[in-house]
Amino acid sequence: MSKFIKTAEDIKVVAKKFQGFMELASALEEVGKLEQTAKEMAMLKDKAKEDLEKVNAEVLSAKAKLDEAELAVKFSEQKASKLVEAANNKASSIIESALNKAKDIDADLEKKKEALDEKFYSAGKELSAIEQAVLAKKQELESVKKEIDLVKQKVASFLK
Repeated sequence: MSKFIKTAEDIKVVAKKFQGFMELASALEEVGKLEQTAKEMAMLKDKAKEDLEKVNAEVLSAKAKLDEAELAVKFSEQKASKLVEAANNKASSIIESALNKAKDIDADLEKKKEALDEKFYSAGKELSAIEQAVLAKKQELESVKKEIDLVKQKVASFLK
């Protein structure tokens, strides 16, 4: 066999090895991108969870304020019963205003909680999809590794 033909065949074998490595590198890079996306989604999920906890704390605070307002209302009612008709009307006005504010706060916090619940749910769905994609890429990577092993075996058998 000619030296040139032998050298050409040797170069082809080496080129096939590098092609497999390039495919492996591309697959690893894709898995890395998916992993990074999964981390970012996890961070978003954690942020949404923190925001939800803050909203829950605000809800508890608002409920405490509502309880305080209800106590103030009872006190005002007791005091108003001892006062003249004008004082009674003023106390009723204060009670109504406090209840409206508490309702507005409660409604606003409920909207925020629902929005955060939706973000949390969406982030969970996205994270699940990313995890499935990562699993698929890992399976692809295993397949590529098996192909590389087959190529290595073939190369080894040619080199023997």
